[in-house]
Amino acid sequence: MRPGGRWRSTGWRSRYDNGEHGEHSQNGGQAGLAAAFSASGMVIAFKTARGFDKACASVPHLVESGVPVRVLAPGELRALEPDAEFDIHGALYNSEGAALAVPDFLIELARLLVALGVRIQPDTEVTGFGVSGRRIEQVRTTRGVLRPGQTVIAAGAWSVQCASKLNLRLRLQPAKGYAITIAAPRGAPRRPVLLSEGKVALTPLGDRLRIAGTLELSGLDTEVSSARVNGIRQTVRSYLPGLDQTQTLETWCGLRPCTPDGLPFLGRAEPYRNLLIACGHGHIGMGLAPASGKLIAQQVCGERPDVDPAPFRTDRYRRRRPR
Repeated sequence: MRPGGRWRSTGWRSRYDNGEHGEHSQNGGQAGLAAAFSASGMVIAFKTARGFDKACASVPHLVESGVPVRVLAPGELRALEPDAEFDIHGALYNSEGAALAVPDFLIELARLLVALGVRIQPDTEVTGFGVSGRRIEQVRTTRGVLRPGQTVIAAGAWSVQCASKLNLRLRLQPAKGYAITIAAPRGAPRRPVLLSEGKVALTPLGDRLRIAGTLELSGLDTEVSSARVNGIRQTVRSYLPGLDQTQTLETWCGLRPCTPDGLPFLGRAEPYRNLLIACGHGHIGMGLAPASGKLIAQQVCGERPDVDPAPFRTDRYRRRRPR
């Protein structure tokens, strides 16, 4: 659930974690978007002594990197979550932890973009491209032909199929994750909680509670596995044994586009002069969307990027030829 060492060593996370929070906070300031964004802090719970001790050892480095995380005393956890009964070894707290109601946010964001003059074409499939030399002249779709000056492939787990139409190979693997939405039970936490070893996250959504987790490598298959769903429920019960059973409102799965090194693809795609790729954010795509969008926009507009885009180049796995 956390980024790997190489991701952090690039400075991308340490520099943009605060940036993404600020961007979403500013976006949340728009009246229609505010209801979808909440910044109430986040509890990271650890079931085992080993997991907790390892996390505690990383706290100084995280704080130095700008992440406001601290170790919680048992009494502090009870004060933060008086309704929840935890069966854990220990917990950390990130005071800037935030949650986004993604569907509501995207619907309102789309409305605002249309009001600004952006044309959105839903239910439109890209069927091919028209290329002249090293430029993309056409994007062919099921609703006609587009002739953009710059083209950005940002199709999530389906970016591989889209890029292959241009003979580009992206090393991207879909990772299926599951989400269960239930009626908010008694004993539910008041703020987002990450069940660390269990790789499960709980997010309060008013009168609902969303439970999400797992990572299943099964290609583009979107079938819901009852075994996976039951495993998530069992994990929640092991951390929060006092949680009441309530009605299940929705169960679904989604595909998270993952790269071998955990870094997204962000930047121009050779040999084309007017093509950029933006995908591969794994399970934190919404969190890093503002920073990623800004970096892509700077490259599209010919501006100097705030962050060196080299670590995110699309051809970074290509073998170097011997001299």
